Amino acid sequence: MTLPFDSEQFHEIFATYNSAIGAAPAVAWLLGVAGVLYALRPGPVRSRVTAAILALLWFWDGVIYHGFYFLQINDAALLFAALFVAEGVLILHYGVLRGRLLFYYGNQSRHVAGALMLAFALLLYPLAGLASGQRYPALPLFGVAPCPTTIYTLGLLLWAMEDCPEPLWLLPLLWAVIGTSAAYLLEVPQDYALGISAIAAIFSLARNRARSSARRSGG
Repeated sequence: MTLPFDSEQFHEIFATYNSAIGAAPAVAWLLGVAGVLYALRPGPVRSRVTAAILALLWFWDGVIYHGFYFLQINDAALLFAALFVAEGVLILHYGVLRGRLLFYYGNQSRHVAGALMLAFALLLYPLAGLASGQRYPALPLFGVAPCPTTIYTLGLLLWAMEDCPEPLWLLPLLWAVIGTSAAYLLEVPQDYALGISAIAAIFSLARNRARSSARRSGG
């Protein structure tokens, strides 16, 4: 696999980007924490708030990161921007306007897996980057970088699996493939967690579908 830019250019773009957006990473992190706290207390209004936060993060990553910064080194960023905005629209439609996303934390394995993804995206992702030698501002951060936002999204969707419309899974899983395939080439080892998160999500989805089929057959 070859890319139209190298690891140095990639991290230089992040340095320029993070320097330009000021306090946005801190705001995004606080919003991410708020989204989890709201999701921990089930309810249609709280779920709508979490969905609105999630949609906002996808809009930001699509328009600001991909559309204005990543585009400087990769023409495919226009397509990525469109995909991220599309996911934001889907989350807004299903989660905020229609109330089809109902988040809650239970005692099932998918809830535990989702919690681990959320903790990694919010807390361990930047620490893993620092441990690998990356330094701020040339460091991808939650909420303003696509990969930790995607891990966070997969974690939340696992908490809403039984009520989650299937179209919402497609773009996060697609980005997980893209991000994981570039993790080695771009020297961002923390992005391997994308692949792990995607595998866990697909396994949970397959098991949930099998259980639903079994219930229908038994009825």
